[in-house]
Amino acid sequence: MDKILNGNDYAKTNGFSSLREMLRARDYRMFDTPFHDTVMSGKPVMAFVSFGIWIAICECNGAEYVAPGEPFYCQSCGNNATGGAPRPVEFPADAKEIESELLKRPVIVGAGRNEFERTQRQRAAINDERGWLSRTWLPSETLSDLKKQNKAIPTRRKR
Repeated sequence: MDKILNGNDYAKTNGFSSLREMLRARDYRMFDTPFHDTVMSGKPVMAFVSFGIWIAICECNGAEYVAPGEPFYCQSCGNNATGGAPRPVEFPADAKEIESELLKRPVIVGAGRNEFERTQRQRAAINDERGWLSRTWLPSETLSDLKKQNKAIPTRRKR
């Protein structure tokens, strides 16, 4: 895996050009607040990386794939707090650098029909005294924290 995936990658595996297009096309009549593509409103959700994929969590604890510039719509509660209006997603200013550091971490690729499924099923390849070094980043961590954690990555010796 040579990239951290996001909601647009997920949408493409489902035949859509973007996360927004997928949200527009899906039928959310099961909610009192179905998705409607209006101006984003409400409190932004914070993006984080979980095992190689950008995700955000709603107050209801529903987790959804997210992408820069795309709306957040919780498929657990139907964005009930905003009446179904999309919410903004807040990505860290140094997202590209975070992705770069995470991609230095070796993984054992999982099985799957496409890159998205294989990423969902990946496992960390390094376990040190602090635990598994996965491709995960939380907003409480700094870029410097990731670099320090990456020092546990063994370097290959040249022959």
